[in-house]
Amino acid sequence: RGVEGIETRMVGREGELKRLQDAFLLAQEDGRRQMVTVVGESGVGKTRLLYELEGWLEQIPQPIRYFRGRAGPELQNVPYALLRDLFVLRFDIQDSDPARVVHDKLERGLGEWLGTDEQGQMKAHVIGQLLGFDFTTSPHLAGVLEDARQLRDRALIYLDELFRASAARATVGVLVAVIQ
Repeated sequence: RGVEGIETRMVGREGELKRLQDAFLLAQEDGRRQMVTVVGESGVGKTRLLYELEGWLEQIPQPIRYFRGRAGPELQNVPYALLRDLFVLRFDIQDSDPARVVHDKLERGLGEWLGTDEQGQMKAHVIGQLLGFDFTTSPHLAGVLEDARQLRDRALIYLDELFRASAARATVGVLVAVIQ
């Protein structure tokens, strides 16, 4: 929202931003998960609050990995839409990207944590297929495509592996906005 190219300062949400920053710092210090939920009516500044938090995270000198995503009502019936958006934004996947480009971006991006070898590619393809990218021609998915439960279970195991590997190297943040 707003006017592109014009940035205004955040007004009246400094206390909420401080709480988000404190939760992040606590997670960073003690290595345990923190979850903060921000709820409010449309237009009160939830998205702006996440924007400010993201800017603050970029200023922290320690290594931080964060994923951000957004889901609105139009995606409520799309399986894994919010999870997909985390990776679309993280790896700069565009709707206009050809399938091969999407495959390359996912393999490279996920390869940072899952490896770039044959095993890492297989994991990227399983995750990509779960997220709704078309990997049906991948030889790594032969025998799994017909079994949605097995595909989902494998992808969730690999996603867990990805986030654990990422957290072993840096503090990880997941910033999501769910628009009602």
